[in-house]
Amino acid sequence: MKNYDEKFRLKIVQLYNAGKSVSQLCSEFDLKSQTVYAWIKKYNTTEKKKLDANPQLTAAEIEVIELRKKLEDQEMELDILKQAALIMAKRK
Repeated sequence: MKNYDEKFRLKIVQLYNAGKSVSQLCSEFDLKSQTVYAWIKKYNTTEKKKLDANPQLTAAEIEVIELRKKLEDQEMELDILKQAALIMAKRK
């Protein structure tokens, strides 16, 4: 059984939230679907609690939060792709 650090798990969940399917994530990163679903359940609940804790946000504040999240997701995806490229380069 492989152990993944929390940073990697969060990246996978953020990629899922950005629109990648579980099957895509599983094939790209050699993961089991049950594992990905467990991470999604765990980490998405945590993020939802943060937003629910402050229900009096204005529309602009909500938009800023969403845009920051998208930016973070894109940066994380870029980091994962860079790591994958390094791994693939080492295998050749």
